[in-house]
Amino acid sequence: MSNRIRYGIIAGAVAVIIVIFGIVHFFSNSRADAPIHSVKILQESITNHDQAKFNSVVNVDRLLSTSFDSFVEGMMASDRSMPEEAKDHVVKFTQMLKVPMTESLKTAIENYVAYGTFEDRSQGDKSKNTQDSNMMAVSEFLTRTGLDKATFRGVDSVKMVKGSDKQAIASINFFQSELAREFTFEVLLEKSDKDVWRVVSIRNFRDFIELVNQTRRDQLDKYISETEAINSRHDKIIRDSEQKYSDILSSGSLGKDETRSSLKTLMNDVVKKDWEARKQELFDIDVPSGAESLQNLRIKICDLSIESAGLYAMWMDDKKAATVKEADEKRKQVQALLTEEKLLVSRMSK
Repeated sequence: MSNRIRYGIIAGAVAVIIVIFGIVHFFSNSRADAPIHSVKILQESITNHDQAKFNSVVNVDRLLSTSFDSFVEGMMASDRSMPEEAKDHVVKFTQMLKVPMTESLKTAIENYVAYGTFEDRSQGDKSKNTQDSNMMAVSEFLTRTGLDKATFRGVDSVKMVKGSDKQAIASINFFQSELAREFTFEVLLEKSDKDVWRVVSIRNFRDFIELVNQTRRDQLDKYISETEAINSRHDKIIRDSEQKYSDILSSGSLGKDETRSSLKTLMNDVVKKDWEARKQELFDIDVPSGAESLQNLRIKICDLSIESAGLYAMWMDDKKAATVKEADEKRKQVQALLTEEKLLVSRMSK
């Protein structure tokens, strides 16, 4: 399984923590036997670092289990590059990861409730490097879910599920910047035999994952389309310049000052300037997180091409073998990177 899918699966479970903690901002007077009262207890348990009270109103095992499944389903549903017949195999494989993943995340939640941090303080200083790595991983995972760009806006309501006296829904609003709008998480609470309301699942967690992934896909498609148009336009200018370069050589000779002067002007005033213009246009494009590696590669291609054109122009004056050799080397690097660019675009377009 690819790291993208593996990290994404863990992210789904970690992200649940953020949604749970969104509830703690809610505060209202309520009866002890009402579901909204459990929301108050949840707030108090985290504020006071009371693990027992927290566990009394949150079924962490069930919450992580259902959210893990929802996230895997959401990832598979929104991954259009994976054949349908392969998705069932991936889902089955992820079940082997479910227990260790959810157990680790349960520990992270317990640490947060007890200490206000995801770090495992029980391990002492000797595990600091491991803890740092885990925190970096958590940050990466949250980024993949889109919850790193989600800002809590408020608990909209806590209402009984129609036709049931043992289930209620807490509607929790978050603004997600990639979506450019609010998303309402539907957190399900259930009443136990002891008349205690507990958070047990997030009913629409899969919907959120699919929506974020589709938005990212749309942003990626837009980036590819816009940058391909930029490259196509400038590639034509470069092809015309290469033809012009050949025409100048055909009608003259590198031994003549007039020929070398014409080639220098072509490299400086057309080729180099065009690569500089292309680089600026790429800089002006909004780059989604999924296209950052491609964008960096394209900027590198522009930089090498600018340097190469400048060196060829310099060679027309200094006539040094070292100058043209360096220019040729940079040109070769550009050709290799252009091949890599095509592979990246092809992979990202699927």
